[in-house]
Amino acid sequence: MGRLSELQELAYVDLAPGDVLYLPKAWVGGVCSAEDFSVCAILRVFPKTQADLFRALIEAVTEQDAGFRRTVSQDLGRMARSYAEALQALELYGKSAELLRKAWEKLRLRLADEHRPLPGGHFAAVRVAAQFDTNDQVRQRSGISMAVSQTPTDVYVYVAGLGGICAQESEPGGLLFPPDALGLVSAIANSQGTFRISDLPDEYSERARLATVRRLIQEGALEVVVSSSREYGASGTCL
Repeated sequence: MGRLSELQELAYVDLAPGDVLYLPKAWVGGVCSAEDFSVCAILRVFPKTQADLFRALIEAVTEQDAGFRRTVSQDLGRMARSYAEALQALELYGKSAELLRKAWEKLRLRLADEHRPLPGGHFAAVRVAAQFDTNDQVRQRSGISMAVSQTPTDVYVYVAGLGGICAQESEPGGLLFPPDALGLVSAIANSQGTFRISDLPDEYSERARLATVRRLIQEGALEVVVSSSREYGASGTCL
Protein backbone atom coordinates (compact mmCIF):
# COMPACT_ATOMS: atom_id res chain seq x y z
CA MET A 1 0.00 0.00 0.00
CA GLY A 2 1.31 3.42 -0.92
CA ARG A 3 1.36 6.51 1.19
CA LEU A 4 -1.96 7.98 2.33
CA SER A 5 -1.46 11.01 0.08
CA GLU A 6 -1.26 8.71 -2.96
CA LEU A 7 -4.61 7.04 -2.32
CA GLN A 8 -7.80 8.17 -4.01
CA GLU A 9 -10.01 10.20 -1.68
CA LEU A 10 -13.50 8.69 -1.49
CA ALA A 11 -15.11 11.05 0.99
CA TYR A 12 -14.40 14.05 3.18
CA VAL A 13 -16.37 14.31 6.43
CA ASP A 14 -16.50 17.47 8.52
CA LEU A 15 -17.09 16.46 12.15
CA ALA A 16 -18.52 18.75 14.82
CA PRO A 17 -17.72 18.42 18.54
CA GLY A 18 -19.27 15.21 19.88
CA ASP A 19 -19.63 13.55 16.45
CA VAL A 20 -18.58 9.95 15.86
CA LEU A 21 -17.37 8.54 12.55
CA TYR A 22 -17.29 4.77 12.04
CA LEU A 23 -14.79 3.33 9.52
CA PRO A 24 -15.28 -0.34 8.52
CA LYS A 25 -12.40 -2.77 8.81
CA ALA A 26 -9.51 -2.15 6.34
CA TRP A 27 -10.70 1.35 5.44
CA VAL A 28 -7.92 3.94 5.46
CA GLY A 29 -8.54 7.37 6.90
CA GLY A 30 -6.74 10.48 8.00
CA VAL A 31 -7.54 13.25 10.47
CA CYS A 32 -6.82 16.96 10.22
CA SER A 33 -8.04 19.89 12.30
CA ALA A 34 -9.30 23.25 11.11
CA GLU A 35 -8.57 24.75 14.54
CA ASP A 36 -5.34 25.46 16.37
CA PHE A 37 -6.27 22.94 19.05
CA SER A 38 -8.54 19.88 19.03
CA VAL A 39 -8.83 16.51 20.71
CA CYS A 40 -9.60 13.37 18.71
CA ALA A 41 -10.19 9.93 20.25
CA ILE A 42 -9.84 6.84 18.05
CA LEU A 43 -11.49 3.67 19.32
CA ARG A 44 -11.19 0.19 17.86
CA VAL A 45 -14.49 -1.69 17.61
CA PHE A 46 -14.53 -5.49 17.73
CA PRO A 47 -17.89 -6.90 16.58
CA LYS A 48 -18.73 -10.40 17.71
CA THR A 49 -17.59 -13.21 15.43
CA GLN A 50 -18.13 -16.93 15.06
CA ALA A 51 -14.82 -17.41 16.89
CA ASP A 52 -16.24 -15.47 19.86
CA LEU A 53 -19.33 -17.68 19.93
CA PHE A 54 -17.22 -20.85 19.63
CA ARG A 55 -15.03 -19.80 22.57
CA ALA A 56 -18.15 -19.06 24.62
CA LEU A 57 -19.55 -22.50 23.77
CA ILE A 58 -16.31 -24.15 24.90
CA GLU A 59 -16.51 -22.24 28.21
CA ALA A 60 -20.12 -23.37 28.73
CA VAL A 61 -19.28 -27.00 27.92
CA THR A 62 -16.20 -26.96 30.17
CA GLU A 63 -18.35 -25.88 33.12
CA GLN A 64 -20.73 -28.79 32.53
CA ASP A 65 -18.43 -31.62 31.35
CA ALA A 66 -15.45 -32.44 33.59
CA GLY A 67 -13.85 -34.32 30.69
CA PHE A 68 -12.94 -31.00 29.09
CA ARG A 69 -10.93 -30.09 32.19
CA ARG A 70 -8.70 -33.16 32.12
CA THR A 71 -5.01 -32.93 31.30
CA VAL A 72 -4.13 -33.88 27.71
CA SER A 73 -1.35 -36.43 27.13
CA GLN A 74 1.85 -35.15 25.56
CA ASP A 75 1.94 -38.21 23.32
CA LEU A 76 1.00 -37.07 19.79
CA GLY A 77 -1.11 -40.14 19.09
CA ARG A 78 -3.14 -39.78 22.29
CA MET A 79 -3.36 -36.04 21.78
CA ALA A 80 -4.86 -36.58 18.33
CA ARG A 81 -7.46 -38.96 19.77
CA SER A 82 -8.31 -36.47 22.53
CA TYR A 83 -8.69 -33.75 19.93
CA ALA A 84 -11.03 -35.89 17.82
CA GLU A 85 -13.09 -36.84 20.89
CA ALA A 86 -13.37 -33.20 21.97
CA LEU A 87 -14.57 -32.13 18.52
CA GLN A 88 -17.14 -34.91 18.46
CA ALA A 89 -18.40 -33.94 21.92
CA LEU A 90 -18.59 -30.25 20.95
CA GLU A 91 -20.63 -31.15 17.88
CA LEU A 92 -23.14 -32.94 20.09
CA TYR A 93 -23.21 -30.18 22.70
CA GLY A 94 -23.67 -27.63 19.92
CA LYS A 95 -27.10 -29.14 19.24
CA SER A 96 -28.25 -28.41 22.79
CA ALA A 97 -30.48 -25.33 22.88
CA GLU A 98 -29.71 -24.86 26.59
CA LEU A 99 -25.94 -24.87 26.09
CA LEU A 100 -26.21 -22.53 23.12
CA ARG A 101 -28.26 -20.17 25.30
CA LYS A 102 -25.57 -20.28 27.99
CA ALA A 103 -22.86 -19.66 25.39
CA TRP A 104 -24.79 -16.68 24.03
CA GLU A 105 -25.20 -15.28 27.55
CA LYS A 106 -21.45 -15.60 28.16
CA LEU A 107 -20.70 -13.91 24.85
CA ARG A 108 -22.99 -10.97 25.56
CA LEU A 109 -21.51 -10.54 29.02
CA ARG A 110 -18.01 -10.50 27.57
CA LEU A 111 -18.90 -8.04 24.82
CA ALA A 112 -20.56 -5.66 27.24
CA ASP A 113 -17.68 -5.84 29.71
CA GLU A 114 -15.30 -5.07 26.83
CA HIS A 115 -17.56 -2.16 25.86
CA ARG A 116 -18.25 -3.52 22.40
CA PRO A 117 -21.37 -1.97 20.83
CA LEU A 118 -24.46 -4.12 20.65
CA PRO A 119 -26.23 -4.85 17.35
CA GLY A 120 -29.36 -2.98 16.39
CA GLY A 121 -28.20 0.62 16.41
CA HIS A 122 -26.49 0.93 19.80
CA PHE A 123 -24.28 3.83 18.67
CA ALA A 124 -27.21 5.61 17.01
CA ALA A 125 -29.38 5.16 20.11
CA VAL A 126 -26.72 6.68 22.38
CA ARG A 127 -26.39 9.66 20.09
CA VAL A 128 -30.10 10.37 19.71
CA ALA A 129 -30.65 9.91 23.46
CA ALA A 130 -28.56 13.02 24.07
CA GLN A 131 -31.37 15.00 22.37
CA PHE A 132 -34.26 13.25 24.13
CA ASP A 133 -37.33 14.86 25.56
CA THR A 134 -39.97 13.20 27.71
CA ASN A 135 -42.21 12.35 24.72
CA ASP A 136 -39.65 9.99 23.24
CA GLN A 137 -40.31 6.26 23.51
CA VAL A 138 -38.01 3.42 24.58
CA ARG A 139 -38.23 -0.24 25.56
CA GLN A 140 -36.06 -2.95 27.05
CA ARG A 141 -33.85 -4.69 24.51
CA SER A 142 -35.02 -8.11 23.37
CA GLY A 143 -33.72 -10.84 25.67
CA ILE A 144 -33.04 -8.41 28.51
CA SER A 145 -34.42 -8.72 32.03
CA MET A 146 -33.69 -6.39 34.91
CA ALA A 147 -33.73 -7.10 38.64
CA VAL A 148 -33.50 -4.31 41.19
CA SER A 149 -32.21 -4.58 44.75
CA GLN A 150 -31.28 -1.99 47.36
CA THR A 151 -28.20 -1.76 49.55
CA PRO A 152 -27.65 0.74 52.37
CA THR A 153 -25.78 3.04 49.99
CA ASP A 154 -26.95 2.18 46.46
CA VAL A 155 -29.63 0.78 44.21
CA TYR A 156 -28.19 -2.23 42.40
CA VAL A 157 -29.61 -3.19 39.01
CA TYR A 158 -28.69 -6.60 37.60
CA VAL A 159 -29.24 -6.77 33.85
CA ALA A 160 -29.50 -10.44 32.89
CA GLY A 161 -28.60 -11.27 29.30
CA LEU A 162 -26.53 -8.16 28.81
CA GLY A 163 -23.55 -7.72 31.04
CA GLY A 164 -22.65 -4.05 31.28
CA ILE A 165 -20.04 -2.12 33.13
CA CYS A 166 -19.45 -4.44 36.07
CA ALA A 167 -19.83 -2.61 39.32
CA GLN A 168 -19.15 -5.83 41.19
CA GLU A 169 -16.91 -8.44 39.56
CA SER A 170 -18.75 -11.26 41.29
CA GLU A 171 -22.03 -10.13 39.74
CA PRO A 172 -21.40 -9.17 36.09
CA GLY A 173 -24.07 -7.00 34.62
CA GLY A 174 -24.46 -4.85 37.71
CA LEU A 175 -25.26 -1.13 37.50
CA LEU A 176 -25.26 1.19 40.50
CA PHE A 177 -27.69 4.09 40.97
CA PRO A 178 -28.25 6.54 43.86
CA PRO A 179 -30.50 5.16 46.63
CA ASP A 180 -33.28 7.65 45.90
CA ALA A 181 -33.58 6.28 42.34
CA LEU A 182 -35.21 3.04 43.55
CA GLY A 183 -38.74 3.90 42.39
CA LEU A 184 -37.52 5.15 39.02
CA VAL A 185 -35.34 2.19 38.08
CA SER A 186 -37.96 -0.22 39.44
CA ALA A 187 -40.57 1.29 37.12
CA ILE A 188 -38.22 0.82 34.15
CA ALA A 189 -37.33 -2.74 35.17
CA ASN A 190 -41.02 -3.65 35.48
CA SER A 191 -42.04 -1.98 32.21
CA GLN A 192 -43.84 -4.06 29.61
CA GLY A 193 -43.24 -3.08 26.01
CA THR A 194 -42.76 0.46 24.76
CA PHE A 195 -43.15 3.40 27.13
CA ARG A 196 -42.68 7.16 27.04
CA ILE A 197 -40.22 8.80 29.37
CA SER A 198 -43.13 10.95 30.57
CA ASP A 199 -44.85 7.71 31.73
CA LEU A 200 -42.23 7.22 34.44
CA PRO A 201 -43.14 8.24 38.02
CA ASP A 202 -43.76 11.99 38.12
CA GLU A 203 -42.27 12.21 41.61
CA TYR A 204 -38.94 12.33 39.79
CA SER A 205 -37.87 15.43 37.92
CA GLU A 206 -37.68 15.48 34.14
CA ARG A 207 -33.91 15.74 34.40
CA ALA A 208 -33.70 12.63 36.60
CA ARG A 209 -35.91 10.59 34.27
CA LEU A 210 -33.94 11.61 31.19
CA ALA A 211 -30.57 10.96 32.86
CA THR A 212 -31.62 7.48 34.00
CA VAL A 213 -32.99 6.48 30.60
CA ARG A 214 -29.87 7.79 28.85
CA ARG A 215 -27.68 5.75 31.20
CA LEU A 216 -29.61 2.56 30.48
CA ILE A 217 -29.48 3.22 26.73
CA GLN A 218 -25.73 3.74 26.96
CA GLU A 219 -25.34 0.47 28.85
CA GLY A 220 -27.47 -1.32 26.25
CA ALA A 221 -30.39 -2.23 28.53
CA LEU A 222 -32.86 0.02 26.68
CA GLU A 223 -33.31 0.77 23.00
CA VAL A 224 -34.92 3.71 21.23
CA VAL A 225 -38.26 3.06 19.55
CA VAL A 226 -39.41 6.57 18.59
CA SER A 227 -37.50 9.83 18.84
CA SER A 228 -38.80 13.32 18.13
CA SER A 229 -35.27 14.43 17.24
CA ARG A 230 -35.27 16.38 13.98
CA GLU A 231 -32.05 14.63 13.01
CA TYR A 232 -33.88 11.28 12.96
CA GLY A 233 -37.15 12.58 11.59
CA ALA A 234 -40.08 14.16 13.41
CA SER A 235 -42.16 11.02 12.98
CA GLY A 236 -39.59 8.94 14.81
CA THR A 237 -37.31 6.16 13.78
CA CYS A 238 -36.90 2.56 14.87
CA LEU A 239 -33.22 2.01 15.60
